[in-house]
Amino acid sequence: MTYDKFEPFNRVAFQDFNFVSNRYEVWQSGNKVRESIASITIRGEVKITSDGEERAVISIDEIESLKNEITASVKQFDVFLTANDRLQLWIIPFSGNGDRVTAIDLMKTMTIGATREHYDFGTNEPYVCSIFLVNQKIAKVTFSFVDPDKLIEFFDDSIMKSVVEEKSELEREIEELQKLMGNS
Repeated sequence: MTYDKFEPFNRVAFQDFNFVSNRYEVWQSGNKVRESIASITIRGEVKITSDGEERAVISIDEIESLKNEITASVKQFDVFLTANDRLQLWIIPFSGNGDRVTAIDLMKTMTIGATREHYDFGTNEPYVCSIFLVNQKIAKVTFSFVDPDKLIEFFDDSIMKSVVEEKSELEREIEELQKLMGNS
């Protein structure tokens, strides 16, 4: 499956969203440690801080099976950027316990710079939220963590299925046209 493409490292305006996943996977140190079928709503909205800064705020439905994996309460991200095949919400501290994370270091030193002076991420607190689109619809939302090195992926398989069905229908139409053109 191919996700929508973007010119990387561009700041974009955040837009509110409501994403309902039908399953999730938890990865730790590169290994899938759990997967489950579950309807989970992830909400994103723009908030203005007391100092007038725009922030993206993400909240996740609290479900029992994930309570030890991710903080369900509201999470505030500092910057919204494009990447090759995703949109990303980041917290990029100049210093803190994220210093040993290569992605944070690269964002801090080679692209946009730090978004906060110092910040220590909690155990179940993500430093980046990635949003994957297929035909401009959210198909997957992921969260990456510092300690432990963990990734949680939330999927909407109906988006993927509809794209495959659309592709199959288009292939059938092309076959029909080729047959008609061959017969004339």
